[in-house]
Amino acid sequence: KELAKCATDDKKYTPIAKYPPIIEDLSFVVPPKTYVGEIIQLIKSIDLIVQSVELIDSYKNTRTFRITYQDPNRTLTDKEVKKIREKIISSLEKNFGAKIKKAV
Repeated sequence: KELAKCATDDKKYTPIAKYPPIIEDLSFVVPPKTYVGEIIQLIKSIDLIVQSVELIDSYKNTRTFRITYQDPNRTLTDKEVKKIREKIISSLEKNFGAKIKKAV
């Protein structure tokens, strides 16, 4: 009964994207007791081309996120993704005190 209350007759069709996504993993060192859900919501709110964000690894205070960028109308350039990546990094530093983990 509870599930039936939530059901709707509205159908939503999302076609398969014509243009390829750009997928990258970013690792951040975050302060203790930082909520991952809040970080994911912030990353998603940075730009509309951020299609999905998922936590793929967690070790001590390091969190690695897989970010998928995709524009439904065209193929993205590296420069466009770089600008958004920089916004993500600066926003996480400002709002959570998170630092990007540099590759060794």
